[in-house]
Amino acid sequence: MNENNVRPKFVIIAILVVLLYIFLFVWMPRKEFKSNLARLSKDCKYTIGYIYKVKDTYRSNPMVYYYYYYNGQKIKGSKRTINYRTELKGDSCYVRFLPDNYKFSDILLDKPVKKRSSYPSKGWKNIPE
Repeated sequence: MNENNVRPKFVIIAILVVLLYIFLFVWMPRKEFKSNLARLSKDCKYTIGYIYKVKDTYRSNPMVYYYYYYNGQKIKGSKRTINYRTELKGDSCYVRFLPDNYKFSDILLDKPVKKRSSYPSKGWKNIPE
């Protein structure tokens, strides 16, 4: 077989593999993320989230790590933030999440929780007064 015939086929196959990778692992998850983010503002439920770590990085904004419980299961999440620093560790804030995709959530750092001893296992429809 001629080496000149093999090289163009290899390049075409490599390009197709790269395009498939981009489609499956970059574009599709991003599309799903945007869809979930849009739904989060209207189809969400609320619960209480507990901040267990704040990691301040030198090259980007700090990350806030939190967990919350949904239907008895502990769910972890994180959020990049601008104005909040390590003094948040140990605080509680409301978290909004999608009931059908409860691992997709957003902690509302501007909505701290006043002392509350109980909450529904499947969350509230609205933030309680």
